[in-house]
Amino acid sequence: MKNLKILRTSHHLSQSDLSNLLHISQQSICKYENGYSEANETLLIKTADFFGTSVDYLLGRCNSSSDSISGNNSRITQEETFYLNLYRIASKEQQQAINILLKGCTNSLKNI
Repeated sequence: MKNLKILRTSHHLSQSDLSNLLHISQQSICKYENGYSEANETLLIKTADFFGTSVDYLLGRCNSSSDSISGNNSRITQEETFYLNLYRIASKEQQQAINILLKGCTNSLKNI
C-alpha cells in the first residue's frame, strides 16, 4: 500500500493507532508501508473505506486520494469521511457518547 503512510500521517495517526482501528498488528502496518508485505483484498477495501479513498490510491495507481471517489461521498471531505468511518466502527456505547456530545454542540451553536 504505497500511500498508506501518507494517509496515516495526514490523519495524525501512529502505526499503533491505525493497527488498533483496523484490528491488525502494528508490525503489519509497518510491513505494508515499507513494501515488505501486501494486504489482502478485504484489508485493502477496509482501509480505503476507512480513509474515504480508493484502493487505487492506496496502491499508488492514481495520484489523488479522491481521483476515483464518486457519488454522494464526493461532496464529503476526506476528514469528514475519516470521522464518519471512526463513528461506524465505534461500539454502541461509544456511538451514544458521541451522539450526546454532538447534541450538546448543536445546542450550543443555537445559542450563538
